[in-house]
Amino acid sequence: MSGAPALDDRTAPMRERETDEPFAQLIGASALGFGALAVAAPRAMARVFGIKGSAESRFLLRLWGLGSAQAGLELVIADGPVRTRLLMIATAVDATGCALALRAGLPKRTTALVALTLGAISAAAASGVVNSPRPAVTKR
Repeated sequence: MSGAPALDDRTAPMRERETDEPFAQLIGASALGFGALAVAAPRAMARVFGIKGSAESRFLLRLWGLGSAQAGLELVIADGPVRTRLLMIATAVDATGCALALRAGLPKRTTALVALTLGAISAAAASGVVNSPRPAVTKR
């Protein structure tokens, strides 16, 4: 036996850095914040995104905000494989939303803001998935 550290000892610091937690915390906090803003101030949110401030749009923004806040909270408090699964779902949902925004025929400003927001969140979530811990492979 040599005095060299075991493979597990040498790779432990690398495994600790390969985590999706920072991505999940950032995305979760952003979703929670955007959701809370949409619920509390739908007129302001409508103005920012260039949406007409009708009663219907304010209601839909509030409804979207509730879902966004819930998803954000779940992502912030999730651990391990559940957190990774939620990041995978966020990647798919936000990438789909981005694609829908690009094809919806919305005003240019609205399209750009929605696509940039959802595209950035989708990319960050995908980065979190890529950096998630891998399950150990066992030999039989």
